Amino acid sequence: MTQYILDTDHITLLQHSNPLILQRFETLHTSDVAITVINVEELIHGWFNAIRQASQPGQKQRLTWAYVGLRSVVKFLNDFLVL
Repeated sequence: MTQYILDTDHITLLQHSNPLILQRFETLHTSDVAITVINVEELIHGWFNAIRQASQPGQKQRLTWAYVGLRSVVKFLNDFLVL
């Protein structure tokens, strides 16, 4: 059994439905794919930065976008084995 460990760039491309990444990903069993806790930190940290920046007055729409993005990435990452 081969274990594939995705890096943050691959995870981002997968989230954005990159056709080449999707094609390769669809050939794998989900149990053969993992991510690292570092990936999780990098992706969540990026959304926390977006939330912090959008917390300025007059940024209500951007703040909503940032919270939706954070929720989306947490849900997405939940499907992976985290090393």
